[in-house]
Parts: sequence; structure tokens; C-alpha cells
Amino acid sequence: MSRFLVTDFHFLITPILMTQEIKNFHHFPFSFGTDGIRGSIGTPPFTQEYLMLFGTTLGHWAQKKYAHPSFAFARDTRASGSFIQSALQTGLLLHEVQLYDAGILPTPALYKIASLEKKSACTLMISASHNPWHDNGIKITDIAQGKLSLEDEAALTAAANIVHTTFSYTTFGTLEQWPTAADQYIQYICSLFPPHFLRNLSIVLDCAHGATGTVAPAIFNLLGAHTIVINNSPTGKNINDHCGPLHPASLQETVQKTGAILGFSFDGDGDRILAVNHEGICKDGDDILYLLMHDPQYIHDTHVVGTVMTNQALINILQTRHTECVRVPVGDKHVAQYLASSKQARLGGEPSGHVMFKEYALMSDSIYTALRLIQTVLATDNMAMHSFEKYPHIMHTIPVQHRPRLDADPYCSIIAEYTSKVPHGRVLVRYSGTEPVLRVMVEDADAQHAQKICTLLVKILTSTLQGTV
Repeated sequence: MSRFLVTDFHFLITPILMTQEIKNFHHFPFSFGTDGIRGSIGTPPFTQEYLMLFGTTLGHWAQKKYAHPSFAFARDTRASGSFIQSALQTGLLLHEVQLYDAGILPTPALYKIASLEKKSACTLMISASHNPWHDNGIKITDIAQGKLSLEDEAALTAAANIVHTTFSYTTFGTLEQWPTAADQYIQYICSLFPPHFLRNLSIVLDCAHGATGTVAPAIFNLLGAHTIVINNSPTGKNINDHCGPLHPASLQETVQKTGAILGFSFDGDGDRILAVNHEGICKDGDDILYLLMHDPQYIHDTHVVGTVMTNQALINILQTRHTECVRVPVGDKHVAQYLASSKQARLGGEPSGHVMFKEYALMSDSIYTALRLIQTVLATDNMAMHSFEKYPHIMHTIPVQHRPRLDADPYCSIIAEYTSKVPHGRVLVRYSGTEPVLRVMVEDADAQHAQKICTLLVKILTSTLQGTV
């Protein structure tokens, strides 16, 4: 049936902000998307004032929630990372909280090593993942539960709206450097795999000028690989620039030119992955899930977790082996939440490259995923990473300034009309959780038909959003 779905620390804050009463939190312009808070530097809430206020809110919330409120910080390589971190820490340190600064580190590395070391109650990552350098974000993770629950997000939002306090400057938090965090992560990951199991394998790593640039090459080298590293010269303004999972051309070219057996691309903060085989053919999150489901450890699993973006061909193939692929909303936090509650599913992921192993962490770790994938293709004698033939799907984005409801007219009727035109496929229209865009996807067995319907649907939705029809 046809279906559519809608779905380093410095006191940078001005003295006046440090002495005035904190008021008017109801004007605080932040909201949680699918992966924390994200936006452009220089626009609220990513301004000096609002970042300090949000740090204050975080401190208030943490003192209410935890017996020993503490945060482990890290950031990716964006030019604005230190500024954001310093501003947040200024606000936080007006509360009795303990802060640890791990420096530049991938998001999953910060979470994993903080969990193992019992270093803090939460991790706080400064990153906008795959976005360009002029964007940044704040990702907060509870050590015990993983990504913040909707209840935690609501509590933080409420705290921002109700806190009215004048600081006494009689109690403060403390900040401690954590210079060994990266080495601890490297050693831990290597301990999970056989020594030198990558010996004689030539592997290309695209680090997207991001947070994986130190730890990923070190891990692959220690495990015996002949490692070829590209896009690993961060300037603060080149993260994800024509590199990373969204721009695989340089990875594909390098794999073929060097004769490497495999290539992997990591995004800016190291939670998304794209794989490339020796022919330069890309393998996305759906392919990786398919390949992992052939691993001896998972081949008999009856459930796996995908999202509304999971290709229908994968759903159908898994059904033939009596494996149900459960679709959840877009966003790795939804995959993590389902895995946490499921007694049957142990693997999950998104086509975008978030892949999760329940026994490892309820968070996507691109470096760990790459290594587990190599183990699988070695065990199944499938170094070419042959997977499955996807149903063609066409994706377009429409920039938006406002987000009218898609389940109300005229949008609901428009989407339903065009859904009826793909009786053997599906239509998905949803707002991005990380960017100001509306995403339109049409999936159909006939690629030309999918392109035609998607083009028409994008045209009418664009006109409607602009108020011209």
C-alpha cells in the first residue's frame, strides 16, 4: 500500500551579564531538534548572552536532577567551539558543579570513556555534526540513559522559562582538564578487537577535518592497518567541506587510486559513517545494517531497528528471513530509545550512517562501527561489501522559515494526493531536526516516476509555503 509519513575556559561574558539579575527566560530562543540544539553562530541562542544563560540553566537543572552534578565537555574542530564551551562553562560555574574538559574528541568517544571512567553525570559535546563550520550545536547526554529523554528536554526548557535568580558569588563550580581522554578511548577501542586484525589491509580514512582526526588513524594503525588518511588538516572553517559522509568523492577517488581494500568516512563529530568498497561504491547505513545482519553474532536476530528513511527493499529482504525491521522516527535518539526498551533488537541505524550496537552503547560510534563491519566482511568473505539493490528514491529539500503543520490542510491534502500517484512506493515529507529545511522523499520501483512525482510535489509545496497558491 501507498503510505506517507509526516513527521579552554575564559571569562568571555561581559561584566554587566555577570552582575545583573537573570530574568526573562521565557524569551530564551532554544529548542531541541533530533540531535540536541543546533544553529548558526551569532544568532540566538548561539550568542554570548544566551549561551551563558543556557549554561546557567544547565547548572540549575543538573543540581535538581543529580546528587553530584557534573559534566564532561568536548568539542569538534569548529572555530566557534572554544567560544561556545567557555560561555556555557561561565554560566555553569555559577553553580556547584564539576566540569571536565576533554578537548577535541568525537561525541561517542566522550560518552563512552566518560561512562567507563564514571567521570561525570552528563557529557556535553559542542558540535554540529555534519553541518558546515558556521553552524554549531550542543549535544547533552546522560551517562546512565544515553541521549536526553523528552522529559529531560522538557525539564530543561521549563528551567529556562522559570529560573529567576541573583547570584551571590559565594559558591562556584570547578573546572578540571582531562588530557588523557583521547588516549583512554584509543586504548579501550583497541582492547575490543584482536591484536593486529587489520594487518595487510589498506584502508582509507576520511576524517572530514573533524573530531576523529587524531583517534581514528591511531586506532587503525595500532590494529595493524596500512592507513591512508585524507581530509585531516582542520582550520576551524573546513570541517565537512567537500568531505565526510555527505561528500564522498575524495574518499572514492583515493580508494581507487591507492588500491585500498576499503574506505570509511566519518562526519565532523564522529557519529556517522559511510563505507566505500575497493571499486569506490558507497555503502550507507542501510547497507551496513544489512551486512551486519549476516554476522554470525546477529544472523539469527528476529528484530532490527531502522527509521522512516530505511529503504523499503531492506524491509522486504529482512522479512524473507523472518526478521522484522521496526521503523522509528528520524533521529538516532529514537533508534537508541527503541533499542533500550526492546528485548529482541540489538542492532539499529539510519541510512544517514548512524549505526548502533546495543551491547556497546546506545549511541552511534563511527569508528567502532567501521571495525565491526570489517570483522563481519572478513568473517563472511565479503570484502567487496556486496549488499542489496535499493528501491530508487528521490530526495529534495525546501528551505523554510516557518514550520506549518503538515498534518493539516492544505499540506495534508497535497501530500495525500501525490502519495496516491505512487501506489507501489511511498512518500515521506518531514521537517529536518537539524536544519531549517523541509525534506521531501519519493520512493518507487520506477526511478523516473519517482523523480517526476518528487519534482511536482516539491514545486507545489514550495509555492504553498511561499503563500503563492
